[in-house]
Amino acid sequence: MTIDTDTKIDLLTHTVSNLADVVEKGFTSTDKKIDDLAMATKKGFDAVDEQFEEVNKHFESVENRLDRIEGNLLRGHDNRLERLEDFMRQTKTALHLK
Repeated sequence: MTIDTDTKIDLLTHTVSNLADVVEKGFTSTDKKIDDLAMATKKGFDAVDEQFEEVNKHFESVENRLDRIEGNLLRGHDNRLERLEDFMRQTKTALHLK
């Protein structure tokens, strides 16, 4: 049985068309997988950003507390120094020293 040229061309055209459909479906599937991976990656980075925001808030809170403690300590030392200076002035005055 011999197949004429037109039939061979039709078969070849059909085969190429089917292969093109398969390749296109593969690309579509791959594109969807890439899109899904991109979305998952974005969600992961968004979650990390949210965690960093919480960590930053916590550090700001700690920094504020340390600033208050430092201020209290410095004011306390300043007060002690002023009291010591007053005491020294009073002592010099009582001892008639310059």
